[in-house]
Amino acid sequence: MNQTISVPAPQSNRAAPNSTHLTHSTHWTEKLELALLILTLLYFTELNIEPQLISLANVASYGVVGVLVCLNLKHWKRLLYVSICDLPLLLLLGVATLSVFWSSAPDFTSDETKALLRASALGFYMAFRYSPREQMRILVWTVGIAAVLSSFYAVTMPSYGTHIGGEHAGLWKGIYAHKQYLGRLMTVGLVPFVLCGFDSPRHRHLYFAGAGLVLMLILLSGSKTSLTLLILSLTLLPFYQMVRQSFKTRVVLLSLAVVVTGLAVILLVTNIETVIVNGLGKSLDLNSRGPVWAFAIEKGFQQPWLGYGYSGFWTSSEAQTIYNGTWAGAIARSGVRFHAHNGFIDTFLQVGLVGLGLCILMFLRSIRDAVTLMTSREYGVETFWMLQFLIITLLFNVTETRTFLASNTFWTITISIALMAKLQCRRRWRHPAQMIENPIP
Repeated sequence: MNQTISVPAPQSNRAAPNSTHLTHSTHWTEKLELALLILTLLYFTELNIEPQLISLANVASYGVVGVLVCLNLKHWKRLLYVSICDLPLLLLLGVATLSVFWSSAPDFTSDETKALLRASALGFYMAFRYSPREQMRILVWTVGIAAVLSSFYAVTMPSYGTHIGGEHAGLWKGIYAHKQYLGRLMTVGLVPFVLCGFDSPRHRHLYFAGAGLVLMLILLSGSKTSLTLLILSLTLLPFYQMVRQSFKTRVVLLSLAVVVTGLAVILLVTNIETVIVNGLGKSLDLNSRGPVWAFAIEKGFQQPWLGYGYSGFWTSSEAQTIYNGTWAGAIARSGVRFHAHNGFIDTFLQVGLVGLGLCILMFLRSIRDAVTLMTSREYGVETFWMLQFLIITLLFNVTETRTFLASNTFWTITISIALMAKLQCRRRWRHPAQMIENPIP
């Protein structure tokens, strides 16, 4: 974790060779800029903060994002080019923002779309400012800090860092409100730690030690969903080696992979009860999520195209039927905002089939672009990180809270990866022989 992230500035930003003072100043501001970015990403991981500090932290985060963007406004044409290169993403954000006009809870929609746009603006900034490899290292720093703090609080302040009482008693949650949040972040962070270890022989022992800490936290959180998706992440590693081979070898390996995957799916489906009940420790309806999903989908099709507005369903009377008929009511009455425990259903409820379709289209295009970059010798392990992050983030939405179209770090990095992949593919098609280190066009 001692390795400094090199941040290449645009040519117009670089000081003249004889301008020693200006060079030192630029280097200092770049380090400050990087520190502010990592702290903001850490805050966006949904820390468990005292209620009286949340408002102050939110105001500060808006200010930091604004400062980071303003520092690069002198290159506004390039920033604009980066921001508009993914049309489905822009349309999705547009639908979410405009949903205040048809929202069932316009006050919540108005307030929370601001947070969504804040997280999105940070994603645009990251895609403009840092290369894919640098962003992978930035995520490592963010996860590493979260892992160290979580371990510290779990050991020294177990009343804060672990679950006390209830079905999760004794499980670690670190600096987060729930074990799933800790497990989720550690899951997307472990593979980047491993990749950075292989990519940086000089500091390999530090990265592998960090990976060990992250793995320990996943196990101590007791999040079986996180552990399952972590195993899936590791099984994707051979795919990276496949697509890097020559065309004929690639065809043979990918064909074999399709056959093996098909057999695995058949085996999974035919033994689904054993996997869910014995393996994951859940009931066949995924711990009573089934009735909630059925009610939610039924309500969604009452306003199918544009939904009930961003954050406008569970905060309005429209959700009362679900609260009355399922265990969701007990959660809502405890003062905690309920969610469907499925990101796809929540997105459908909020922005309808239009928004859900745009979201899925954006993810599929981004995955395609990441795979395209993986086939090129111009890029390294960072392309596998991009693919792994997109797939795991998408899968987290099957049984957990929403990680896309949300005001959190997952959405910020998703946007950044989508834009980076799109820009790098465009430049690769235009300049196939050029080595690309920075996505700024």
